[in-house]
Amino acid sequence: MAFLAIAIFVGSAGTAYWYTCHNASEQEVEKTERDMELPRTWEASVHETVIAKDAEIVYQYYYKQDGVTKQQVEPVQDFLEGLSLRQIKSIYHDWQVVSFASERVILRTSIDGRSDASFILGEKEGFLAVFQEDAQKKMMLYETTDIPLSAMPPTEQQQLKEGIRILGEEGLAKVLADYES
Repeated sequence: MAFLAIAIFVGSAGTAYWYTCHNASEQEVEKTERDMELPRTWEASVHETVIAKDAEIVYQYYYKQDGVTKQQVEPVQDFLEGLSLRQIKSIYHDWQVVSFASERVILRTSIDGRSDASFILGEKEGFLAVFQEDAQKKMMLYETTDIPLSAMPPTEQQQLKEGIRILGEEGLAKVLADYES
């Protein structure tokens, strides 16, 4: 009787060992197959085009009222370095990405105004506001943004309360894009 109990115990232990080893090897095969797929995904993100440190950003402004296109070329700003096309589109969502390469990015926007317009950045009810100077040098509210001055450093708040002159709608568009990012 004791022999039979030992035989059943050994047989059960052997079956459990075989089952564990068999399932473990199947799990290892599945794990190995999953691991083989990861490098392909990783390589795609490694080879994604991003903005280089020494790149230049070209801002093109098309003025609808007088049909003038102006262009401004600048070295890449630190916060744009290393960004992908998708990230640039999310930052400059109101701009068209004309060209995207690691060494040069061209962005274009259309502006309803004239190319010779003059603006003052200031404050209205605690928010960044844009005022436009008319022909008689009178200031008229052009736009109120949803950018609170309280989110800015004190020196910048003071400059805006005193007024910052911006020439042309291309300058205004660029400055507002910088404040919004």
